[in-house]
Amino acid sequence: SFWPHRSGYALAHRLMWRKVRAAADAIGISTGGWLDRLRETDPARDRLFLAPSPSNIPVVRVEPGHRESWRARQGLEGVRRVMGFFGSVGTGKQFEWVLAAWREARRRESATGLAVIGGRPEPELTEEERRWFRPLGYLGSAEASAALQALDLLVLPFEDGVSERRSSFMVGLAHGLAVVTTLGEGTGRDLREGGFYGGVSVEEGAQGFGRVAGKWMEDEAGRRGLGEKALERYRALYDWECLAREVSKRWEKPVVVRGSEQSSRV
Repeated sequence: SFWPHRSGYALAHRLMWRKVRAAADAIGISTGGWLDRLRETDPARDRLFLAPSPSNIPVVRVEPGHRESWRARQGLEGVRRVMGFFGSVGTGKQFEWVLAAWREARRRESATGLAVIGGRPEPELTEEERRWFRPLGYLGSAEASAALQALDLLVLPFEDGVSERRSSFMVGLAHGLAVVTTLGEGTGRDLREGGFYGGVSVEEGAQGFGRVAGKWMEDEAGRRGLGEKALERYRALYDWECLAREVSKRWEKPVVVRGSEQSSRV
C-alpha cells in the first residue's frame, strides 16, 4: 500500500509472524493461494495446513413454497429470477460488478430481481431497475438464511479472487446455492480445480463477469446441479467438523523441543 501509516502495520505484522512461526507446532492458513505460495518458499511448510472459514449462518428449515412467499413479502410479484449478493459492499467486493451481472441478466430476462443481504447500497438506478432492486441490509442469521434460500444465483466478485477465507462464499455453499465468483491471487490450485461453482478470472472485468453470471441465470438445470455440488463439497471439506478434524490431527502430533518430546501445543 502507498498509505504511509500502513508501513508501520506491515512491520509489526512481520515481526509478530516471525515469532508465531518460530513457536507454533502447526499453522493454519485461511487462503489457498497464500498456502500454495508459502509451501514453495517457507521453511515451516511442513507445519502449514488449510484452515477455511466455515459458514456462520445456520441453514434454517423453510416451508414448501418458501421461495414464492418470500419474494411476495419483498414486493417482487412477477419476478422470474432473483440474483443475490451476500456481505458488506465495501472495499474489495466490487459491487459495480454485481450491478453489471444483474443488468446482463435483465437484458436476457427483464423480470430479474437483485437482493443484497448485508449492505444497503444506493446505486444510481433507473425507475425500472428500482422496481426489482431490494437492499435488505444486515439481517439476523435466520432471516439471512431464509433470504438466501429464495435466490436463484449468488454472485460474489472478490477483487483478489475467491478463497477459503471468504465466509460469504462458504455461506453460499452451505445453502446449496449456485455461486458465480472470481478467480484471483487468493484462489489456490485446489479451489480453481473444484468444479462446484462458476469461476471468472478477475482479468475479464465486470463485463466478462456479467456474461458468465447471465448465462448461469438462464440455465435452471445447470444451477441446480451446481448447487448440489457446492453443498457436497462444503460438507466434505469446509464445514466446522472438517476444520475441527484438521486442527485435531495436528494437535495430536508429538513435538520435539530441545531433544525431548513435549505434550504442550501452541
